[in-house]
Amino acid sequence: MKIRLNFRPKISAGYALLITLVFAAGSLLILGATMDRTVTVAKLNDRNNQYMAVINEDEAATERWIADLRGLMWKDAGLLRDGNGLREAQRGLDALAATMPRGLFRRALEARNLHVVAGLIVASALGREESRGAHYRNDFPLHDAVARHSVMQQGRLEFVA
Repeated sequence: MKIRLNFRPKISAGYALLITLVFAAGSLLILGATMDRTVTVAKLNDRNNQYMAVINEDEAATERWIADLRGLMWKDAGLLRDGNGLREAQRGLDALAATMPRGLFRRALEARNLHVVAGLIVASALGREESRGAHYRNDFPLHDAVARHSVMQQGRLEFVA
């Protein structure tokens, strides 16, 4: 048996991805891999047309939350940073904490861990008033003569040689 797929040449990448995910979701249903769950395709991000096949709405909400966290960290705590952006990132992390996924499925646990790591990154970057390595502080362009490691213990940040 031959299967012939005809694709129109002027199809957008986002639409092609959506078709792929719908096909994958349909395959999962056919194979019975989802047992009695519903597979849906969730749009994660309007700006980048990101889609993902998910099992239920909790998982879809978690994926959207992770996409929001990723966007926040890239925008305000990326490679080029400054104190204002990092403080904005802290406020954004505080706001995201209120809607943090609470489930016990793998991605919800990962989301909570990502939030902890993001908080540590922002706190360390705010405390480091220099540019070091690939992370450049626009408001502190020079680096100290001695490199120090960031150590966070019990909510207290120290820099040690």
